[in-house]
This record gives sequence, C-alpha cells and structure tokens, in this order.
Amino acid sequence: MFICARLVLGMGIPFATIDASSLLGELTYPKERPFVTPVFNASWFVGSIAAAARTLGTFVMPNEWSWRIPSALQGFPSLGQIFTILCRDPNDYI
Repeated sequence: MFICARLVLGMGIPFATIDASSLLGELTYPKERPFVTPVFNASWFVGSIAAAARTLGTFVMPNEWSWRIPSALQGFPSLGQIFTILCRDPNDYI
C-alpha cells in the first residue's frame, strides 16, 4: 500500500510542479517575479534535504516507527493548509 501510494504521488508531482511554477509566474507582481520564481524552484532542494535528514535520523530506530515518522511529517503542511482554509472567515472576501 505504501509503495503504491508513493507511485501515485510520484506520477502527479511533475504536473503539480509545472502548474505551480506557472501559476506563481502569472499571479506575482511583475516587480517580484524575478525573486519568487527562483525561490520556488530552489525550495524543492531545501525540502529534499530536510526530508533526507529526517529519514536518516529515524533510520536506526529498531521498531517500525522508523518509516512512519517521516511519512507522518509529510502530512503536517497539508493539514496546516486544510486548517487555514476551513478556519477562514467568509466575510473577508466580501
């Protein structure tokens, strides 16, 4: 199940990356565009190094939490995003 989920996510990541960089290029102000686009492109490497460090840190754990902890930590940014969407005030956009 874990391998199948990683396969599905891996197939969708290129589409999300291309769409997100295009959306950033269109939505940012022209003055900020030269700064925002490279920061977005470089942020993948920062996240990759952080994920590798977490995985390396839990690699020596003798139980099955060695693979569960990095997987659970991947969900926290998404949960934070869902929380901010659900807890917004609808009157802010009127």
